[in-house]
Amino acid sequence: MIYLSGAILPRFIHPRLGWMVTPEMGNKLPDRGYFGIDNGCFSHPERFDRDRYADFVIKKIEEAPGRCLFATAPDVMGDHLGTLRQFEAHAEQLSATGAPVALVGQPGLGVEDVPWRDVDALFLGGGTAWRSGQEAHALALEAQRRGLWVHMGMVNTTRRIKAAQSMGCDSVDGTFLKYGPDKLWPTLHHWLELTGKQPALKI
Repeated sequence: MIYLSGAILPRFIHPRLGWMVTPEMGNKLPDRGYFGIDNGCFSHPERFDRDRYADFVIKKIEEAPGRCLFATAPDVMGDHLGTLRQFEAHAEQLSATGAPVALVGQPGLGVEDVPWRDVDALFLGGGTAWRSGQEAHALALEAQRRGLWVHMGMVNTTRRIKAAQSMGCDSVDGTFLKYGPDKLWPTLHHWLELTGKQPALKI
């Protein structure tokens, strides 16, 4: 399992350490590690612009070719129907960038609701309880059955790392290193060792 850090700190090196970037970040990607792209709607939904986002995705893919795990389609926190409408409106444009398109799972989303033919990756969003609950687990199992990449967002504790691993997630992200990176790196390094052998990429 790969940990995608929301704090871009190239001095830390591990084969299962990657990066999570959003349009609000100006960081250049390090010359190593896979990365995921999040649309940033969770923090600043009012700032989202579809064309700006598509340009950002293209820029990052060109910056680090062959290393993009997914780019999330716009979502609505806590609203799976609103998220599905957003996915339908934006997935085609996002797919045209060349990035694997991730649907963000939100509470209430069932396996039968997902437009699987248009989904390249599943991103488990929503609240903490939902991400590790039965509904999210069912979605993860179906995505895995279809050979899709499965990612869990906002993982910043050992308990959540283990929960994601038990669900078979291929990657997780978090901001654990943001506050006190040098002090916290040994803990994250331990987590990375706990996750075992890096999985074969499905992209």
